[in-house]
Amino acid sequence: MDAKNQKLKAVLDEVQERVRGPLEHAQAERSASTIKTYKLIYARTAEKEDPLVDIPGRSWKVFRAALKYQHAMMIRNIYATLVRIYDQGYAGKEGENVEAKLTRLVEMLAASLDMYDQVDKAEKPAGLAEKQTMKHRLPSGEHDWRADAFRLASAPSRMAVALLWASGVRPAELQRGVSIRKVGRSVFVRIEGAKCSELTGAGQPYRILEIDATMPAGKAVVSCMTDDEMDYSRNRKTLDKDLEILGWKMGWDQRLNAYTFRHAGSSDLKADGDKERTALSLGHKAVKSQSAYGSSQQGQSKRSPIISVEAARPLTWTSGDGPRPRA
Repeated sequence: MDAKNQKLKAVLDEVQERVRGPLEHAQAERSASTIKTYKLIYARTAEKEDPLVDIPGRSWKVFRAALKYQHAMMIRNIYATLVRIYDQGYAGKEGENVEAKLTRLVEMLAASLDMYDQVDKAEKPAGLAEKQTMKHRLPSGEHDWRADAFRLASAPSRMAVALLWASGVRPAELQRGVSIRKVGRSVFVRIEGAKCSELTGAGQPYRILEIDATMPAGKAVVSCMTDDEMDYSRNRKTLDKDLEILGWKMGWDQRLNAYTFRHAGSSDLKADGDKERTALSLGHKAVKSQSAYGSSQQGQSKRSPIISVEAARPLTWTSGDGPRPRA
């Protein structure tokens, strides 16, 4: 065994115990979406000296898990490279300094092991503020902030804001496109559902909302219509930017997005006390799904502008959902 391999074997023997934990962690089963999330989080924190500082309380464990996973993967890759070099030998490319490359790999392995240990032993700081969910940070007060949002919206985004206010449509559904029809004192909005599954039967493939055109939200929709029947769509990224700028105009200290409207609309529906209309309006198949959206105490309108809803699938009720409405 030459001097290079002797030195490499000594390194591998030395770290054998330390790499066992990270290697097992790297091999643990995870979904593709979880791995994707971990990679995105790591990319956002890679340049920070201490990546676990200034993380909202509810996100801290997820950030820690993401960093631990990424460091474990780096350890696995570097360690596998060193083992392969030891087993098969590596003469190097022409002009390549093999000794320098091995030294660099060993240094990278040591640094990754130190980072893994640091993250593994990290504890959530006491008193770290918990990030509030959308449900808990809706604006309060008698004045309906959605009227201000519509008034301050730019011309290209006014219809999107009006529809978000009146229907609580998801941004993905708005991007897909909705059909709008005015009939007398009502506006009918057909929405093709975004969160549906033919396999599990989840969600509503479509829903048609009847909106009171005499209420402020309904009036907002009508004022943006160019004809009594029309189709409308708004790119999701464009909508996100529209609403971010709109939030600044309104002087908000929190980010305004489509789900702020959706939660507010759900609160109005819950204030009406009709669980069936609430679930169908939100595009849910199960009545219990509405529990994550707003509360009756947060409703800012006297009542929801949604009069009735027609949907593709019947609702699923459980014993905890309360009594079903009579037919």
